[in-house]
Amino acid sequence: MFNFKTAKGVYLIRIPDYRDSFSHIASYVIYNATKKTARIINYEYAIASTYDAEIEAYIIKDHEKFLVSENEQCFYMDEDGNISPYDGDLFSMRNKKIKIIHQKEDIRSEQATICNWEEFESFCGRKNYKKGENELIISNGDVIKLPYKIKDDFDRLLLIYKDIPNRNGDMWNERLYGFCDYEGNIIVEPKYDSIWCCGFRKGLGLYQVEIGERHGIVNKEGIEILPPIYGFIWDCDGKVAIIDDGILLDIKSQKVIYEEPMIGGIIKDGWIRVSNIGVLKTDGTFYPISVKDRVNVPVLEWGKYYDEIGIQFCNGLLPVYDSKRGYGYVNEDSIEVIRCKYNEIHPFVDGKAKVRYDVDFGTIDTDGNIIVKKDGNEIRIPNKYDWAYDFENGISIVQKGTLYGCVDGKLNELMPCVFHSAEDVRKVYKKIKISIQTEDYQEMFLDLETPIPYEENQLYGFKRIDGKILCPPIFSVAHKFVEGMALVGYNDKMCYLNENLEMAIPFVTRRGEDFSEGLALIGSQYINKKGECVIKTDHHIVNLKSFSGGEVHCEYNWCEPHRDNDDYVLTKRICGFE
Repeated sequence: MFNFKTAKGVYLIRIPDYRDSFSHIASYVIYNATKKTARIINYEYAIASTYDAEIEAYIIKDHEKFLVSENEQCFYMDEDGNISPYDGDLFSMRNKKIKIIHQKEDIRSEQATICNWEEFESFCGRKNYKKGENELIISNGDVIKLPYKIKDDFDRLLLIYKDIPNRNGDMWNERLYGFCDYEGNIIVEPKYDSIWCCGFRKGLGLYQVEIGERHGIVNKEGIEILPPIYGFIWDCDGKVAIIDDGILLDIKSQKVIYEEPMIGGIIKDGWIRVSNIGVLKTDGTFYPISVKDRVNVPVLEWGKYYDEIGIQFCNGLLPVYDSKRGYGYVNEDSIEVIRCKYNEIHPFVDGKAKVRYDVDFGTIDTDGNIIVKKDGNEIRIPNKYDWAYDFENGISIVQKGTLYGCVDGKLNELMPCVFHSAEDVRKVYKKIKISIQTEDYQEMFLDLETPIPYEENQLYGFKRIDGKILCPPIFSVAHKFVEGMALVGYNDKMCYLNENLEMAIPFVTRRGEDFSEGLALIGSQYINKKGECVIKTDHHIVNLKSFSGGEVHCEYNWCEPHRDNDDYVLTKRICGFE
């Protein structure tokens, strides 16, 4: 991450917004980060030999003379602004080779790049057959002619077909499908109207087949484990199948285990979500989940019932949604194991789930503990806190409601949750440490104060409250710090700096707003302080502003019945359910 306060070296930065947009002259800043000085030069073009893509600026090496042009004449220039003749023209200047330092290098291990592509493609069937033909080249190079044509490959098999006269007497032929292996052995003769090649679960080797709008299941060996006499099969785990949205069928006995609408039902870990009323075990045991009566619900009962229940029951937990409190998780007995407080949740995978608390993304375990990082290791912060952040300088910032505190690596509470922002906690903790360890700590305290923007020659920099220059004027725009972040204009784009003058969110847009309640408006979306898009609005929503009290009053620029289009309220708790 580039740091304007601690950076070293000399940089050449273009500031195209500095002059009139109709002028062909551009303005550049020669920024000496070591000396904390800045010099403005005005030329048509200016280039150096090395370009840093992270900060979109040229790097001027020691004693290097870079190139500038004016009125189509070119000159050498040094970091002090002195010029000397250049014997090339503008064309040769523009075509100079420039070394580009990329933001992130694509580092891959040698082992990862070693691959026998011929063997790989042959195995996947991409070189040993042609679609619409019946020739198959097997592993030893022999050519086998199949009695049927090849449609495609799937699950390490080949889908084959034959054309037959249309049953309705139309001129178009119909196709029947089967499949074979890569050695040309026919496993299923073409007899089905269709075969769903993707299967129900990867690795199960089960495929849905259709004859005359009736469906069944065939396995990899070509055995029909369910004859094609049923309606559409939504899911199957090898033991049971969901048919026609509402029938749970035992595959072995072909008996109905349970019958109730299961719209979009998915079998996961032996459980199925039943519409919006509960969950079903694959043995036929139904567990109701308390869902609100949306018409007659006493106010005092809110929180005991839920507006929606999730799609997948994973790790013994089901996502639920209460419109007054947020998202949480319950078990099969409708007991709220993880309190409804999140703005966004996802199903559990291997005992972990991605969640969003207000504006920040993170991970929790099945007990609701927040998983944070400390020196590359995972630490679980107890769920008595609403939220927690990764360890920095030996502490983790924790949150209860809207107040903040911090804990150490052994989860001892160093400061209770009484502060109004995470930035306040960090500053107070640093001041305590400095005052304990250092006698002369006044200078260090000054470094902890929020930098102040200042103007010079129509450009902006940052200084300390005692006047010490922290960053010379190199920005075309510089806002005050709000919630620990400052919006600045740099190199024709806007980016956000943290209080260490590091680019915390680099070059997000040409326009942006200050942070408010942890979010910043960028175009039609709101980002958090990690630069992650938290809220992406509908393109019909216009006149967006910063959040205030968890809401944005804007307009919905689309005529819909029963909607007050002139007074539309966007809240942090976005509608929708994962």
